[in-house]
Amino acid sequence: MPLHRMGKGYGYLFDRFPTLSGGIALYHPREKQYKQAHSDTVNYEYIEWHLKYELQAYEGMEDFRAANHVQKQYHRLDGYASRKSRQEDALELAEMYKEQRASRQIERQTASIRLRNVIIISAIVFLLAAIAFSVRMLYYNRIIRNKNNVMIHTIDELMTYKDELLSNRRRTPA
Repeated sequence: MPLHRMGKGYGYLFDRFPTLSGGIALYHPREKQYKQAHSDTVNYEYIEWHLKYELQAYEGMEDFRAANHVQKQYHRLDGYASRKSRQEDALELAEMYKEQRASRQIERQTASIRLRNVIIISAIVFLLAAIAFSVRMLYYNRIIRNKNNVMIHTIDELMTYKDELLSNRRRTPA
């Protein structure tokens, strides 16, 4: 088979082997085993490059039974990879949704903490103002009480003085 009709994916084999079937027969099982052993999951590189070019190679060799087997494997793995990709996208969206919900909850908690702090600070300011007002009222009440006591004492002295004057006037003949 001429080289131009052979698949692109196995170009490195064409330098050593004059026919495609000889190269695929020798290296293909080893390469598949290596890829299966050294990859943890099926990825698009394996599907798009390896299986696609393997399919082209078998079609170029006109081995339609092997080509059909590879095509079925290609479609099965492509469906698996697309489902897996959709699942990963769904998980990623779910994580983003959880992160957004958590950030909204944090924002709400932050807003409620701010409101609580404003209320607490307002209450403290109001209490301090009430305490200052009460202290000032007590101070003025004490001053007024002291003035009243002084006034009572002065009135008592004046009454005593008046009583003494009246008694002195009665005793003294005019």
